[in-house]
Amino acid sequence: MKYAKVVDLLLAICENHDCHFIVQTPHDKTLLLKHAGDKVDVNNVHHFKGGVETWFQFMHQLDFVVSTRIHGGMAGIVNGIPTIIIPTDLRILELINAMKLPYLSFEDVMAKNFESLQAIMGATKKDFIDFEQNRLNRLREYKRMLESVGLEMDPLLLDIIN
Repeated sequence: MKYAKVVDLLLAICENHDCHFIVQTPHDKTLLLKHAGDKVDVNNVHHFKGGVETWFQFMHQLDFVVSTRIHGGMAGIVNGIPTIIIPTDLRILELINAMKLPYLSFEDVMAKNFESLQAIMGATKKDFIDFEQNRLNRLREYKRMLESVGLEMDPLLLDIIN
């Protein structure tokens, strides 16, 4: 498994926390269960195939998200759940950098032996002031773009800007 050390890190977190794995495909579920052995309960491995509504509804019961996928990380953030993303390729890292999202570098995961969720959180690259400023700047640009074609921004988004 190409990302065995990342999966092992997530499995180690699960030794001390109630964890759920959300996989992208049924094949990913098979690979995870084969790699994890008895370290993960099959009932805690989920694949949501009917759209984001069911997935997002499930996520409301979570306290924390660690994701190796941009969509998984954004799902946590959109649902107001503290989130760390572990970028496994340059596309994900570019999006993280553009949006100023909290992340733990793939290199750190490969080079270090994290022993707790607290250690992972401590090693996470994050700047929430920069994140919020970036979000406001993006919303202002989105508003400008909409207005340039005669459209109005959703009032809830305007409230964030103001």
